[in-house]
Amino acid sequence: VQGTGAGAIAVTGSGVHVAYSLNGEVWYSRSPDGNTFGERNWLGFGTFPSLAADPSGRIHCIFFKPTGSTNENGVSLVVPIHMFKDSDGWSFPSAVCSASCTSGIWAQEPGNITVDSNGGLHFAWSNNPHDRGTQQGQFQGYYWIDYHTTTSVTPEGGSVVQAKLWGDDAPAQYLGYSPSKIVNLASAEVTATGTFKTQIQSQWKSVPYFCVQQEDRVSAIKVIAGNAQDSPLPQISVAPGDLANVSGPIATTNGERTIGFLNQSGIVQGVSYAKSGTASNPIRPLFMSTAAVGGATVSWAIGPTGGVGSNNVGLLVAIVGRVVMTATDERGVRVLYVDDGSNAPCGPATGCKVYAPGSTAQVGDLVKVVGVSSVEPYGQGYIRVVMPRDANAVSVIVGG
Repeated sequence: VQGTGAGAIAVTGSGVHVAYSLNGEVWYSRSPDGNTFGERNWLGFGTFPSLAADPSGRIHCIFFKPTGSTNENGVSLVVPIHMFKDSDGWSFPSAVCSASCTSGIWAQEPGNITVDSNGGLHFAWSNNPHDRGTQQGQFQGYYWIDYHTTTSVTPEGGSVVQAKLWGDDAPAQYLGYSPSKIVNLASAEVTATGTFKTQIQSQWKSVPYFCVQQEDRVSAIKVIAGNAQDSPLPQISVAPGDLANVSGPIATTNGERTIGFLNQSGIVQGVSYAKSGTASNPIRPLFMSTAAVGGATVSWAIGPTGGVGSNNVGLLVAIVGRVVMTATDERGVRVLYVDDGSNAPCGPATGCKVYAPGSTAQVGDLVKVVGVSSVEPYGQGYIRVVMPRDANAVSVIVGG
């Protein structure tokens, strides 16, 4: 494991509170007696956490979350994120940023956080600490947050946008409890079904899923529909074009927002769904370049590293390009890398990774792929992926 930057500590009447960064993730822990740390919470992807306690006993944490973008020198950019903990648990994450840093800053050291006697939260941070003589000066921003009148937000939601951006946010393997943030979707349209890969107890497994999408093609989300297991996989009781009622907790699985999560044994938790009808006008795929797949990271909706444009993870999309590489994944599933000439980096190749079980496409073939925009971890970041909507979703237009 690799820690990044110094940890942070705050002391209140309820004990000693610490926050630290481990392998690019921010964690919080509390010791009621200053000796034994039992409580441990995952706060998000990021580095350089800062902690402070306000007069009411609330714990505030600000850390730097990667945007997935770089500056002109290739340096990874981040945005400061604020969360607070009270008797109800941790709040939703929110960006702490003036207009000058909404696209990301270069932070190589923790910021400074303090609370005044009235409970006002002050945070200062340094942008580009190795070049403090620039016109931006030593501090890029100074932000005041008044939480005296903070009201709670009820994350019960009925839209796909709420499902994607609200709720408990943790990698599935860290969720050892039932999340309290539940989303209920009524008659959401199913656009694709299939399986994705995940690692359970050091073994690669397949997980059945389906995706639901808003009719206006603004937002979509993946629903975990069964347990992680070896083939053959069970049939999913919904199909593209169906309408489904879906209910379940929000999590992040393999970097992608999902309804439902897997416990450490690979058993799906908290999801219920049922077909409620058939769409009168099935959603059509959104055509885009291979470089546009995934888009940029927005809040907790992660995009591929270096992605730009609107975050489209989960949407039904169509791409056309030539096969530049073929491979087989850890489960034995055939994979294509398809590039339309955008030449965007994608793991060991360029373009976009496409899962293509049963496809006979070869390097040099011009293919069309209809499927769901997705991401998956690769190295220290994420790559763009298209998950075909069905067995006929990869078609050869012209042989190589």
